[in-house]
Amino acid sequence: PTHSVQPISESVQDFIDEGTEQELISLLESMSDQFHQENGRSVLAFGYKYHYPGTKSSQKPLSLPHKLHSLCSRLNQKNTPDTPPINSVLVNRYDGQSSFLPRHSDN
Repeated sequence: PTHSVQPISESVQDFIDEGTEQELISLLESMSDQFHQENGRSVLAFGYKYHYPGTKSSQKPLSLPHKLHSLCSRLNQKNTPDTPPINSVLVNRYDGQSSFLPRHSDN
């Protein structure tokens, strides 16, 4: 990471309730024509520009829709003051059996 804060991995059951889940699915389905092909899958970026090797989608990310913004805000409430805020969302869509996430590292 470009900061000194160690990553936190936590699983919260039912963090997204059924109603929110359905709203997010409907939102993403309504934007299906805006996904971009990228390295074995389709992607759609929201929020602040986020670059990673091989990306094409983060060149012009869309603004965060209200539902995604509220999820980011809830996640940020758990952060410490020195943790960089979550301000972008990358959605990966896998279109069939030939879709894949290429070998990579998250660092």
